[in-house]
Amino acid sequence: MEIEWEEIKRDIEQENQIEEEQINKQIKQIMTKYELEEKTEPNGAVWYHIKKNGNHIDNSYTRELEEAEKNLEELVNGKPTEPTIKILKTIEVDEN
Repeated sequence: MEIEWEEIKRDIEQENQIEEEQINKQIKQIMTKYELEEKTEPNGAVWYHIKKNGNHIDNSYTRELEEAEKNLEELVNGKPTEPTIKILKTIEVDEN
């Protein structure tokens, strides 16, 4: 009987560990990773830019660290990273 309880306990612990690992994977998939990078050119010029999940954010290059930090803060707080496109009108014409 003692052995059965130990096996049950071990099984439960293993199931809990598997569930925890799955939850951690889901959290990583949900999380967005922003990175503020510093790029130093061979001539010594320093540029800052932002990446989102490893992809460069257009128009995020700047020479000023303070501006780059401000841009990063805005992105983290929900500023769009892609342009918004709206179809204002559609006209279909039979050209036959």
